[in-house]
Amino acid sequence: MTSWAAPPPTTMATSSTTSSTTFSSIVDISDAFVWVQCPAPPALAFSSIPCASQTCLSMLNITAADCDSVVSGACEYVTVYSWEGEGINTTGYIADQTFTVVGAVVGFSRGAYSFVSQLNISKFSYFLSPGDADSSEPDSQQSVVLLGEAAVPQTRRSHSTPLLRSAAYPDYYYVKLTGIQVDGEDLGGIPKGAFDLAAGGTSGGLVMSTLIPITYLQSLTTVHYFYKDNATGLQCLTLLPMPASLPFSTVLGTLLQTGTNMIYDVDGGQLTFEKAVAPPAGKQVSLMVIAYPLLAWVLLLL
Repeated sequence: MTSWAAPPPTTMATSSTTSSTTFSSIVDISDAFVWVQCPAPPALAFSSIPCASQTCLSMLNITAADCDSVVSGACEYVTVYSWEGEGINTTGYIADQTFTVVGAVVGFSRGAYSFVSQLNISKFSYFLSPGDADSSEPDSQQSVVLLGEAAVPQTRRSHSTPLLRSAAYPDYYYVKLTGIQVDGEDLGGIPKGAFDLAAGGTSGGLVMSTLIPITYLQSLTTVHYFYKDNATGLQCLTLLPMPASLPFSTVLGTLLQTGTNMIYDVDGGQLTFEKAVAPPAGKQVSLMVIAYPLLAWVLLLL
């Protein structure tokens, strides 16, 4: 079985009108849900979503007839995280619960039930610190996420590109990849438009990821990007060919995003990026996330 090691938990800085709180969470920009640890059974209080409800039917993309075989009558789900047919899966119920996000896996996708969609967050940014950053040093760079008006460029050297949307996979963040450079030189042998998003959105396009460390290309020749494992001294290529069975031409992994401030203007449809130091996590974020409990869909593990 192929397994993936997620990058270190991203520090999400949040604040309210009365307090500022920093906590650690995993940010997944391709996930449409918020995953939280279930409380102990005596404290477990949630509102079950019926299988035949419009909410469940639209979330799971099923019909009312599919619910006839569901004995519990609840909105049961099966989610598979896989790569090339191998991976892990989780099953449970989709429920409605009011809770405070601490130590969660927070979905930042364009999906209707993601963290940013439910709170109407129009802009967010993240900075992934290098893997060899020493958190014990006072001046070390830490991964950080900023929300709302705090998500702004930190330098005057930023660049921007439109955020694209696939009709077939509308929850993902796409950008246009026009070519690849090595040491400032264009890599030859790549046909023009090789990475373009197809008209129907069923293939092509560059998909952004904050969980997959490796970058995958549909057309890979002699590009060399390496990651050094300080523990073993080994250097690993961080670019691999994209499996032909998947609909994307390219996935931009986290290793190539480290040390870069990535700013997503969701409403404006624009991605801004810059090589920079981590934005200060202590900045006030104009969102009352901690003081105002988040109403979200909880995936309850069986």
